[in-house]
Amino acid sequence: MDIAVIVPTYNRAHLIGETLDSILAQSYAPAEVVVADDGSTDDTESVVARYAPRVRYMRIQNSGPCRARNAGVAASTAPWLAFCDSDDLWQPDRLRKQVELCSAAPDVHYCFTNFRVVTGTAWSDETKFDSLPANYWGQPLREIGPGMLVLDNDMFLPLLAHQPVFPSTLLMKRSFFEAAGGWNENLGRNPSEDIEFLFRCIVRPPLGIVTEPLVGIRKHEGNWTRASYIAAVGLIDILEHVQRTHPAARQHAAPLHRRIQELSARAARGAFAMGDLERMRQLLAAVPFWQRSWKLHFRAVLSHVPRLSALFMTGSPKPAGPGRV
Repeated sequence: MDIAVIVPTYNRAHLIGETLDSILAQSYAPAEVVVADDGSTDDTESVVARYAPRVRYMRIQNSGPCRARNAGVAASTAPWLAFCDSDDLWQPDRLRKQVELCSAAPDVHYCFTNFRVVTGTAWSDETKFDSLPANYWGQPLREIGPGMLVLDNDMFLPLLAHQPVFPSTLLMKRSFFEAAGGWNENLGRNPSEDIEFLFRCIVRPPLGIVTEPLVGIRKHEGNWTRASYIAAVGLIDILEHVQRTHPAARQHAAPLHRRIQELSARAARGAFAMGDLERMRQLLAAVPFWQRSWKLHFRAVLSHVPRLSALFMTGSPKPAGPGRV
């Protein structure tokens, strides 16, 4: 099974070397590694050059990670694709375990792994899957080996509630990627851009799941999504796009609408804390009057009196988890 690893990057000269080291140290060696540089202005190119010829470097005009991923896919030839953001890390058996899953279940053309958050050099004790509700994966679920599951239903509703799938954990067949439509380059500036692609993938079961945490998702100051307010606004925009354009959204219209309302209320609280009162009022327009907490009602009133609002602002929201609300 030949695999092309696609690494989109932008100004990650200080981190991408460690990322590439983890990719090249895989017990199941990839056939290709392509770094798609989204117009970096630092020393990323010279760092990646040290890994030639095992790693191929290409440069595109700065357009966002979606276009970089698509460009990397187009520049590769292997029939299977794996993705890794240029600040993330792989455990040595990441690819091997996923290849074992796909070999044991030949009908699986898309799979992902569990992960941990990496802060500095410390890997979190809790994995992402540890934080999921009981029975998150639902049924029918096939166990095809230790820590290897196959889900025969789509994951639209679970993904709507909780996001356990990150690009750096993905392995998929090129034909699956093409059928799903690739990454949406028009959404490349949205901090939640990857979720839109995931919604197109998880409605195409069967889906493979490796429960072992084989990826480290870095949390650092350079991460695009930092505050829960910013993350919520980005996710609202993505879900509204899904609502308008995804065929699967029609059968899940009610829970999708409720999720947008919930996120709008959360983002409104964050907008108030950051002093963005106009944005707060815009967000509240999506939240029915009777579904607002008394605190939101109070803040809505205060938002029309800026001087009074300043007395109640608490500062920027606390940072969210890696990349998501």
